[in-house]
Amino acid sequence: MKVLSPKRQSLKVFISYSHDSVEHMDRVLALSDRLRQDGIDCHIDQYETSPREGWPRWMQLRITKANFVLVICTETYRRRFSGQEKRRRGLGVKWEGAILTQELYDAEANNTKFVPVFVSSHNSNCIPIILRGATYYEVNTERGYEDLYRRLTNQPDIPLPEIGKIRPMPPRKRKEKFSPVSESNGQPSKSKGQWVIKLNARLNDSEVLSIFAKLQELSGDIDLKLQRVNPGSVTLVLEGSQVGFERIKSLFIRGKLADVLGTDILDLRWDPQRSGEDPSKLSPETTSMNKTELVSTMAKEAGITRGQAEKALDSMQSSVVDAIRKGEKVTLVGFGTFSTVQRKARTGRNPQTGLEIRIPAKRVPKFAPGVSLRDAASKGRAAKK
Repeated sequence: MKVLSPKRQSLKVFISYSHDSVEHMDRVLALSDRLRQDGIDCHIDQYETSPREGWPRWMQLRITKANFVLVICTETYRRRFSGQEKRRRGLGVKWEGAILTQELYDAEANNTKFVPVFVSSHNSNCIPIILRGATYYEVNTERGYEDLYRRLTNQPDIPLPEIGKIRPMPPRKRKEKFSPVSESNGQPSKSKGQWVIKLNARLNDSEVLSIFAKLQELSGDIDLKLQRVNPGSVTLVLEGSQVGFERIKSLFIRGKLADVLGTDILDLRWDPQRSGEDPSKLSPETTSMNKTELVSTMAKEAGITRGQAEKALDSMQSSVVDAIRKGEKVTLVGFGTFSTVQRKARTGRNPQTGLEIRIPAKRVPKFAPGVSLRDAASKGRAAKK
């Protein structure tokens, strides 16, 4: 940053003002004197008695040679500058205003020279209209004078810092990889594999079965099987197609799977190498019956066709869903009760980012097994042991 040298007195300033009153003229004189004391070659008409070139040419030369022209703004100055004063009054300001206007015209309105200044109380309406786009200064305060002095001597209060080097940024780490695809058509393979879904919850048997049913519906995989339920923070191990898994994975990536299942998902992965485990080697509570098998069993037990059995099952499911939607309970004596409960708002963690999130309150479905269903489950475990 180049600062003009006061010793060379290369910075020339001219003050254009109107003779409003003796007090006003004294304030302008005091400003000029202080600028000269601070190393600036400042000129006003009060330093002259009668210039030999005459006042009109003297004013023109001072404005032309000046690095800056300070325009002391008052209502009288504005009126005379804009040519609204009475004839034969304020000829000096009228003349200086004409010169100033011409210079701005020649510079295509690029103003680097003419500075609006107030030496007493200010009123922005007193600034000539062609200068209202420029910064003005109130030099009746110490801060105002300092700001003007910085402007004239090119010493900004906040200098522009040097531009540093571009900082290299590492690429963002990818969170997801492309899923395996078949070589024939580029679509997810229909081959079966093992799904592993880890939930951030402790669930009872009925809640696990409810989540399994939702997964089967969302994936569209009617052959989906529940192979194992690990204790603690529940981990579901299922066997199903990759096509179905990709549908579940899409919901997980978009953050919608947790809302549908009613619980947070900590992990979701696909293992194509681990499928086809022998169900006979699993405990009774880990085997499952899918919809197709249930329909076949119903048809056989009731002596009806599979189509009739499937229609009856769908009707029963639809009726239960409608009742739950209305907030009603559905009780099947001995089997169990379908109902809804209000889950309070709670704090959880986003399974993708690990960040803490606020989970809003919502109403979720609930199934309470009946006595006969609980006894059947208990006897089944005992028989296996």
